[in-house]
Amino acid sequence: MSLSFIRGMVAAVNPCGFILLPTYLMYFLGLQGAMPGSQRATMRRAVIVSAAVSTGFLSVFLIAGIISYNFTTPRLDAGGDGGPKQTVGAMFVYGIAYAVASIGCTIGLFIATVFSTSRRDGFVSGVGNMLAYGAGMALLVSALTIALASANTGLLKLLRGSLQYVDRIAAFFVLLSGVYLLWYFYWVDIREDGDPITDWALERQAQATAFLTDHWQIVGLVMVAIVGAAMVYAWSRPNSAAGTAAARSAAPPRMTMSRRETGEWA
Repeated sequence: MSLSFIRGMVAAVNPCGFILLPTYLMYFLGLQGAMPGSQRATMRRAVIVSAAVSTGFLSVFLIAGIISYNFTTPRLDAGGDGGPKQTVGAMFVYGIAYAVASIGCTIGLFIATVFSTSRRDGFVSGVGNMLAYGAGMALLVSALTIALASANTGLLKLLRGSLQYVDRIAAFFVLLSGVYLLWYFYWVDIREDGDPITDWALERQAQATAFLTDHWQIVGLVMVAIVGAAMVYAWSRPNSAAGTAAARSAAPPRMTMSRRETGEWA
């Protein structure tokens, strides 16, 4: 299952959809700028949003894998009416788009991880490898999202005077990623060639893949610690001392009488 976990991490930085990962993080920053709140609420949103993206990504791979393994190669399309909404549902759709862009580069590994393993070693083994694959991808996306959310409070304070531009910057990154994907598919998939832009992106992707492959144990432990700590912090209740202090601050002031008023000084 360690190989499946590594493949899942690598799937998040695959050559086809590599540009969509920083675009997603920028989009999340714009989402946070539009919905400010406490650090605890920010962490909770980071966990939920990254889970939505990961679920959308993996659902496409699971469906496409079933079709590819049992029937033929699917032809997938993505689209919809109306503009994107800053909701968890929108991030789920982003995960689907992420997967559609990535499917040409990673569907083979996913099929080998889940379905080939299931046929060779049994259903339970296939499910275990699928969970390991999903954990690798989801943990990487979640850890990066949570890391951004941790720095988000200070970052938003720094950008407080220009928050109206964050959404525009995020939209520009989304547009830029779409242009890059068209450029990538034209040069790499259609012409089967390269150019300075795609070559540079593929070099960065190869470096990220090599790092994750060589240090997957350490990276995995760090990601589990980050995501676990964020979940505990986001969904735990404030400590009793903080609650007591808050209750005291909310209580009306106690009226005290001076010594002269009580007659002690008489």
